[in-house]
Amino acid sequence: MSNELQALKTLAWEVNDLQSDLIELGNRILRETGSFKSWVRSHLLGRSLPFHELSIQASTLVGKLNAQEVRLRTSEVAASIPHGYSEFYDLLLSFTGALKESAIILAENQAAALEGAEGKKRVSFAQVREGSIRYNQSMSRYMEVAASLQPHLNQLFDGPVA
Repeated sequence: MSNELQALKTLAWEVNDLQSDLIELGNRILRETGSFKSWVRSHLLGRSLPFHELSIQASTLVGKLNAQEVRLRTSEVAASIPHGYSEFYDLLLSFTGALKESAIILAENQAAALEGAEGKKRVSFAQVREGSIRYNQSMSRYMEVAASLQPHLNQLFDGPVA
């Protein structure tokens, strides 16, 4: 296997890991701040919710995705994409951008939740719902790109389909 193909595989794995981080963080946010159980902990038991920690994690993930996007654009692979893999490379770059868009929205939602929890800003149910809708729409966008990317990933990791 050529060094360029191995480098493409490495970049794909890195993006995959960042997607997993985004999914895990989104699930954690929902579980720890958006569930009935979290509401009971907060309102009935008086426990604070981890808005600050989750806000930091979301912002950190945005930084990681931004760095990955830059790395994709400036890596040696970008200058020497193996024959037949330019569409894969473009889709991987688009997918990374779509993941970053979702992470940005998640970070914005967490920053607003943190401001609301700290009493700095009143956050209405409509604002929360709008943030949730924007996040769900961004997830749909990255899933659409992922569907286009999948056959290329299969070719990269499994070889051409006979």
